[in-house]
Amino acid sequence: MRLFELMDPSESDYSNTVELYDALPKYVWSITEEEVRKNRVLTRSFKSRGVVYQVKIKPAVVERKKGGESESVMLYPGSREEMVEEVLRKLAVNGNLGLAADGNNHTIGVYFTVNQLRKELARTNHTYSASEVLEALDVMSSSLLEVSQGKGSDRDAYRGNFLSSLAVRRREAYLEDGTAKCFATFHPLVQHAIRTQQFRMYDYSTSMNIRSDLGRYFFKRMSHYWAQASLDNPYQFKLVPFLESSPRGLSPRMKDNMRAIRLALTALAEEDVILPNWNETMIKNPQDRRQTVDVAYEVFPTESFRKKVMRANKKQSVVTGRAALNDVRSAIAHQPGSSNSGSSLDNGTDNVFDDLENVAAN
Repeated sequence: MRLFELMDPSESDYSNTVELYDALPKYVWSITEEEVRKNRVLTRSFKSRGVVYQVKIKPAVVERKKGGESESVMLYPGSREEMVEEVLRKLAVNGNLGLAADGNNHTIGVYFTVNQLRKELARTNHTYSASEVLEALDVMSSSLLEVSQGKGSDRDAYRGNFLSSLAVRRREAYLEDGTAKCFATFHPLVQHAIRTQQFRMYDYSTSMNIRSDLGRYFFKRMSHYWAQASLDNPYQFKLVPFLESSPRGLSPRMKDNMRAIRLALTALAEEDVILPNWNETMIKNPQDRRQTVDVAYEVFPTESFRKKVMRANKKQSVVTGRAALNDVRSAIAHQPGSSNSGSSLDNGTDNVFDDLENVAAN
């Protein structure tokens, strides 16, 4: 578990991305009241490493004060919750990672204070009041995220809160004293990734500086999957499947989709992640060449981003080596003659449902 931490002072600008969980289109950046009335549980399709998943997001019902009285409102986890979750994970890698007893098992989480969250959010230019941070924590601990694979009798599904459990003082007390310790356990998929070393170091500071939601989503995917970034190995994607699998979704008009991609890529170029001269290839409708049905992109890394990717690769090699050593020690101490697969690294897929029973058990 300690392999997840980044305690070297030279790694102060970094955190970890998590396999599958961070790529899921789990946040809701915008939604109309009509969409909410039509279906309160949002369903999205997502494809990663050749595996197709279905993602369902059930909103939280939280209480707000209005005119001296409480009213219940329905909220989906959005950009605010995304930022708070990023800071919670940053605190975890900086030494606040902890375990909580859960029957015969232990769950992985993070110790924090509301003041810590607010201070780090403000440092990265995301300023929220104590009440807003508490509401974000409430939303994350109440919203449900279900990820499934397959259909019918072959369908595997796993459901959990964005924060599986949350221990805080009463809201009124915490608004008076923001220094009291809290503890939140991560989503089961995040805990599973930490236990099995399915995470990768990335530039947290740059991510928090990106003002475009879609640009930030791009950046985390590039940081996690573009491990061989170079001018000879560009990041390639197509507009339609990418947006369909993102929290933004696909707009009816192609020009709106193209504009969203260009703004996101421009935001990355401004943060010295990619070069500003990416390639766009229009894919036309064979029956009507005037109609663009998709766009293929090639994006090239800056030298700065390439060096950070190389550093992340080196860090991953260290984690791999230490995890293997820990497995050998465990095998000698507890299971002589057998292998321990509990700390295996990514085998080229992110099909966590192969390990579903292990996730539930742990």
